[in-house]
Amino acid sequence: MGFIGLVVWSMVTIQSKERYSDSGHKEYKAGNYQQAIDIYTTAIKSNPDNAFLYNNRALAYYRLKEKGKKENEEKSEEKGKKYDQVISDYTKAIELKPDYKTAYFNRGLTYFKNGSWRNNEPYQKAIEDFSKAIELDPDYVDAYYNRGLAYNKCVHYYNKPFSEEDKAKYTQAIVDFNKVLELDITYKLALAGKANAIYRYGNWTEAEKIYNEALQSEREIVDKVSKKGLAGVYYSRGRNYLNFIDIKKASDDFKQVIQLEPDSNAAFIYLAMINLELEQYEEVIDWANKSIELGEGKKDSYYYSTLGKGYYGLGEYAQAVDNLEKSLNAPSSFGEEYAGKESVWIELGKAYRKKGEKEKAKKEWQKVIRLLNNKIGKEKEAGYRIYQKRGLCYLELEQYQEAIADFKKIISLKEKTDRRVYFWNAYLDAYKQIGIVYSKMGDVEKAREYWQETIKLAEERGNNRVLEKTRKLLTEI
Repeated sequence: MGFIGLVVWSMVTIQSKERYSDSGHKEYKAGNYQQAIDIYTTAIKSNPDNAFLYNNRALAYYRLKEKGKKENEEKSEEKGKKYDQVISDYTKAIELKPDYKTAYFNRGLTYFKNGSWRNNEPYQKAIEDFSKAIELDPDYVDAYYNRGLAYNKCVHYYNKPFSEEDKAKYTQAIVDFNKVLELDITYKLALAGKANAIYRYGNWTEAEKIYNEALQSEREIVDKVSKKGLAGVYYSRGRNYLNFIDIKKASDDFKQVIQLEPDSNAAFIYLAMINLELEQYEEVIDWANKSIELGEGKKDSYYYSTLGKGYYGLGEYAQAVDNLEKSLNAPSSFGEEYAGKESVWIELGKAYRKKGEKEKAKKEWQKVIRLLNNKIGKEKEAGYRIYQKRGLCYLELEQYQEAIADFKKIISLKEKTDRRVYFWNAYLDAYKQIGIVYSKMGDVEKAREYWQETIKLAEERGNNRVLEKTRKLLTEI
């Protein structure tokens, strides 16, 4: 799922007064990026040592690629290739003019756009370029801000316990955002960047305070990065509220995002997710459909899977199957190895069973088990999810002892699994699922024992959603 960015794109720097540069700038400003590229290419042939021309052509290449992205969404694995010509031109500009701080800054921004949650290397390259720009100009406020964002991207509470390197990057991000405010007190967007750093570090109470402080300066944020940037701050605070499990405040923030940026797919899908958690399935379908409609044909598997879950909750199993199958065949913003695909197969099996197609259901769960068996020991991160998904499949197949073994494995990995990811905590969920397994086996006392332990652990962690769901299980036993 794409996140609304808060990057400050100060990329246009035209420093040559030559006629061809003026013409290229004119075409660039008009949005005629290919024409601007052609003009700069012609100019470079007769002026091969002009660093500014390479910088300006890189700007045009960048905008052309971004325009193409909007018109024809590229696969995520192609993302890194998209900016090769842009990087090449900035690198040539730097080679010709080693003290060209703007080219370092612009190349840093481009590396930043190359990064992803699967690939942090471009963020490190961005940090190096922003650092060089700062070395050349110690008061380069935008470079400090964007370097802080790049440091942010390298740290996330999903990866706790943090390494010393992660802790150092978090500290440096805070230092950079504080430096921005020291240099320019009106640069309130830096407060949002600082809040994002604290959010990603997992200190959600402190992050809320800083988000609130940032949002007291809405006008300054809009002046800096338009309404879209302000929408980004509300979006980020909304995610932070999800970790509080303050659903009302999170929902209000995502609705505010849509008011400011009506085509925000991510806000629509978060609202669908919130309503799925609340079992308000008609709302799930409404928000997911709005998200899909905004895609203009560039559908994402995540949106269809959410829609399928909504129909499942309403008992409309044929519609659930249809959308879950669409999810499996739709492109994914997370790449070909979309981590949620196994979860879709599990849900699809449940929908098949409700339709009375039990053999189809079994095949889906058995397929997931085979795939997950091949992944054990090979996974790079979040390996516990393999046991969680496989345990669910064993539960559906009534292979109860195997299910219990997988959920107990999750409990044994407490250091990695006992953490909140929005409403969910894998460690708590494993206790709850073992209770469900024992309930299916008819062992009421064992089920009650595990659910009572789940309630105790949820109370200690302040996870009210798990508390509500587990108490409901106890009353229904």
